[in-house]
Amino acid sequence: SMFPLVGGLVLVAIAATAFYFSLPRDGKVARFVGTEWEGYAVVAMIGVLGIGVIMTIVGTTSLLKGA
Repeated sequence: SMFPLVGGLVLVAIAATAFYFSLPRDGKVARFVGTEWEGYAVVAMIGVLGIGVIMTIVGTTSLLKGA
């Protein structure tokens, strides 16, 4: 099935979008910077990116094997 591939690509897109919107703009930083949530937000972005990459690899290899 293509669920892992599509799901992984969606998670990578979500992580990339979250990272993009957390970048500084016009000299202002994201709301969570400098708060106790800063570490959690970074871990969440990296975690979602990692899971998305792994799901994409699993989906690609299963499609290549013909499973």
